[in-house]
Amino acid sequence: MGCSLSLHDVVKAFAASRSPKELKHYWLEFRKETGEKYKDLFLEAIKKDNKDASKFGYKNKATFNIALYEDKDFVKNMAEEIRKILPFYTQIHAYVRKKLRKHHKRENIKSDGPIPAHLLGDMYAQKWNNIFEIVKPYPNSSGLPNATKAMNAKLTSKLTSTLKSDLWSTLGMVDLDSRIVLIKPSLDSGP
Repeated sequence: MGCSLSLHDVVKAFAASRSPKELKHYWLEFRKETGEKYKDLFLEAIKKDNKDASKFGYKNKATFNIALYEDKDFVKNMAEEIRKILPFYTQIHAYVRKKLRKHHKRENIKSDGPIPAHLLGDMYAQKWNNIFEIVKPYPNSSGLPNATKAMNAKLTSKLTSTLKSDLWSTLGMVDLDSRIVLIKPSLDSGP
């Protein structure tokens, strides 16, 4: 990769580094080593997959994969779900972009454009967890109070049942607590 680091080392450096220059270097070198060299192999694989899918009566590999969902309206339904979450995603994206602009003052991050992929803390720009310390809404907070309390609490069977019931009701599911045994009955106790 134009350097002596392994992919594992580069992924680790990408997660930890806050130097835009270093991150851009790794990002560009990784793409030179992978994108340019494997483009033709990738296109060949797509052709082969499409040919294989056509043997089973599908237009291409994408239609084959979609058919696995057994929902004739899968594409339409997914498009609708994406349409619903797009405003929320757009807000998150704008928020993260604003925080990154503030953090990387000298970088060319436009106020209304895409976020440069190399600044997202992940080689593939898929996960943003490595930049959480930069973008978290309350920088002085130690985390979510209830989550921290729950993680530090001694989880008794009753507390576990209560947390489960809360989760189920939040998800709109039926609470079955009245039908379950929380504590194993003692074998020596009589009727």
